[in-house]
Amino acid sequence: PGLTVLSGEAGSGKSLVLDAVDWAFGAPASPKDVIRNGCASARIETEFRFPRCPAFLPAWVAEFGLESAFEGLFLPAADGSEAPEPLDGPVELLLSREFTPTASRSRVNGVPVARPALEALRAHCLELQSQHAATALFKKAVQRDCLDALGGAALVQLKKAVRQSYGEWTEAVVRHDRFEREA
Repeated sequence: PGLTVLSGEAGSGKSLVLDAVDWAFGAPASPKDVIRNGCASARIETEFRFPRCPAFLPAWVAEFGLESAFEGLFLPAADGSEAPEPLDGPVELLLSREFTPTASRSRVNGVPVARPALEALRAHCLELQSQHAATALFKKAVQRDCLDALGGAALVQLKKAVRQSYGEWTEAVVRHDRFEREA
């Protein structure tokens, strides 16, 4: 699950598909490469479907202020944190980008979004590989995120609790060291 492989003869359009997906995530594109001759604009859409809310989504939504793109998917954060709490159920993520001869506009679930948000989203949703390309799976953080995703919502909550406990512990160590220096 989650792996897609495109293969085919040279010239069959594999690169065109990969370019379109890349452009949907905000990659730079020249309008002349995207808009067909005689047309005023072009539109690219790609949809991702998750069986349950992916672990990265609440923090990403909060970071980029995109709550309106996911109405009905989240409850306000109960613990006072910035990230909202996801409801159970599937999540659909529709990316669209419209090109005109002078500009392009990107949206997530119909809500306008800036390129930095798309770049951050791409890191969680997609890794394009081609022959002789380096892979992100060699990065320990990516490996850890892949393994953590297998744990689902329960693991996300446990990671939050551990992160909070660790923060409290480090603050206590700093206070203790300060107390010993001043005593």
